[in-house]
Amino acid sequence: MEQGSALYTDALRAYSTFTNEHDLKHYAFKTGKQRSKGIYHIQNVNSYHSRLKSWIANFKGVATKYLNGYIALFNFLDSISFDSTTNGIKELAVQSLTHKEYEMIETLRLRKVEII
Repeated sequence: MEQGSALYTDALRAYSTFTNEHDLKHYAFKTGKQRSKGIYHIQNVNSYHSRLKSWIANFKGVATKYLNGYIALFNFLDSISFDSTTNGIKELAVQSLTHKEYEMIETLRLRKVEII
């Protein structure tokens, strides 16, 4: 994050420490009491985190070494609104076989995960 950026979080104390150490503006939402400040809210992040936790739970945990790969796969599946029904699996196969962009496995493995 760039110096002077703003970070919107829940009220966990660790965020306050982090923002103080990195010269960031910090806006904390009190869990259960406050859901938004004007146009800002953290519900999208909470929703994403919930879906990611649920998906990773299917694997009974993952090794930190492979976490970037799992998150990259989750982001791909989430971006196409993948469902695990038979039709969803067929659609995933079609999408992956007709995708026109080529990347090497090494490039994908080393790519930094960006949460949007």
